Amino acid sequence: MGSLLTNNLEKYHGRMQKLFVLFAHNIFYHMRINLLHRHTALLNYSPGRWEWSSPERAFYNLWICLEGDGEITYLDRKIDVFPGMGLLLPQEGLVKGQKHRPELLSNVGMHFMPCSQEDELTLYTHSGVSVQFRNFTLIRELVRYLDFLLFRVSSDQQEEQNQIGETLLSIFLRDAKMGPEGKVDRLIRNQAEEMRARPERTRSGEELAAAVGLSCSQFSRRFYKMFKLSPRDFLLAQRVEKAGTLLRESQMTVGEIAESLGYRDVGYFSRQFKQKTGRSPLAYRKRVLHRE
Repeated sequence: MGSLLTNNLEKYHGRMQKLFVLFAHNIFYHMRINLLHRHTALLNYSPGRWEWSSPERAFYNLWICLEGDGEITYLDRKIDVFPGMGLLLPQEGLVKGQKHRPELLSNVGMHFMPCSQEDELTLYTHSGVSVQFRNFTLIRELVRYLDFLLFRVSSDQQEEQNQIGETLLSIFLRDAKMGPEGKVDRLIRNQAEEMRARPERTRSGEELAAAVGLSCSQFSRRFYKMFKLSPRDFLLAQRVEKAGTLLRESQMTVGEIAESLGYRDVGYFSRQFKQKTGRSPLAYRKRVLHRE
């Protein structure tokens, strides 16, 4: 079990280092914070009714919707809740929230305090500001890694936890400064989120482009600019990631996994998986089981 944990940490470290390198040049704010999650969860899940009320808090709260929709009221201002929406809440001010539909709502509630008065002033001027994150995929990766460090690792990782929290906050402040995203880019991002959520669905470049009112070449250029991958490679990455999860956590055969991800040819699926991971699906599963 120890070797598996070590392997997971190394894998997460490698992934996060690549993300940091890719986005570090876009980080406009570098502030120091202390996370306050010794006794409170970072991720919250509300499968049924959700009604939230908080008159005041002993911390700042970077609130991020991961799944579902609803509405938050802050100081009598109504704010739509949807996947990829973030909101910075200060210590003062009544906050209320509710769901629009009975489906699952999941969110991040990152509790923290700044380390300097200058940083607190920056946060105060952004209190109550909501944004739509321009790279929601990055946000999810950072949140998943932070949750892993906070609650699944026994050793002290306080410094690294704070650094990831600082990066999330910096991305929020960057996106707030850049202002609302253009309609076309928002539609392209929605297409990417659909690919991530349903990687088994195959859509042609013409279909993807038509959905946002662009030609194929225009769509591909703008998609690559946003995600550093072509639409085809982005979809393949989502399929390989989902396949890895199913190989690790389910008893499905390789053929069943391939079919569930939209492949008609299991051999073609296996070749693509090996091309991206360096191992065939069976070798990948055996390696995971051996380490356990």
